[in-house]
Amino acid sequence: MTRTKKYLAFFIFINIFFVFLLIYKQSYFTKTSYDQQILEQQRNDLIEEEMVLTRELYELKNPKKINEYATKKLGMKKMGLKQAKKISPEGIINSEEN
Repeated sequence: MTRTKKYLAFFIFINIFFVFLLIYKQSYFTKTSYDQQILEQQRNDLIEEEMVLTRELYELKNPKKINEYATKKLGMKKMGLKQAKKISPEGIINSEEN
């Protein structure tokens, strides 16, 4: 084989190698883009879930909701001042005795 044929064969080999590298790079880029889209979708879902849970938390902290839950679900009733008792070292004292 002459020197020019060797250089030509080497040149063709290098070009084929670069073509495979470009194909690999493009497929890797496509795969990472797809993975990034999946992660962004998961992130958006988690942000939405956080917003829903935060809203539910604020609703549950609402005094009206707490009062409604206590009266309807737990069967509690509002307590009057006459029902209040004071606890002291001597024992329980009714609020009327103060």
